[in-house]
Amino acid sequence: MSMKLKTIEVVGPAGQIKVNVSDLKMWRIKGYRPVDDVESESENPSGVAETPLEEMTVPELRDVAEKEKIDLSGLAKKRDILDYIKDVRAEREGTPETGASGNQE
Repeated sequence: MSMKLKTIEVVGPAGQIKVNVSDLKMWRIKGYRPVDDVESESENPSGVAETPLEEMTVPELRDVAEKEKIDLSGLAKKRDILDYIKDVRAEREGTPETGASGNQE
């Protein structure tokens, strides 16, 4: 009995293709994103469907920090990097943000 894997359509550098859902993370790294994300771009004025920070890997978080000119010196753990990026974003927007502990300073 063969087992059928669930697939999803993604779009990227080579156009639109079908991939296994279990391989989606690998395809995102290669610059692909689900077609559903592309279709909802009208809701995202930047035109780029961004993966939620919580779902990003440490290298992806470091790329975000570099693009946003956030210094991550001394931070190594994903939770610390994630909380720091959120705090800096909130500070830049002028809204208080709580870290992992949930306490505002």
